[in-house]
Amino acid sequence: MEKVTMKELMDVLEQIGPNVSVDVTKLKPDQPLNNQGLDSMDIVNILFEIEDNFHITIPDEAFRSGKLSTLDTILESINENR
Repeated sequence: MEKVTMKELMDVLEQIGPNVSVDVTKLKPDQPLNNQGLDSMDIVNILFEIEDNFHITIPDEAFRSGKLSTLDTILESINENR
């Protein structure tokens, strides 16, 4: 299966943009999401949308451990779980 690209991830984020508290098009991939204005509920909504769109399950421990703090690490997790 082909790897998901950052562009594909950003396309998914743009779909849920109205449901989160920041402009997702301005998110920096290497910066922690909570430092960019997203709260924990925004991040959970993003992860649910990612799971639905890419037909994957992101392990709860990955979220709780802080491994999914940036778009870069989320993208890495998507590709590991496909």
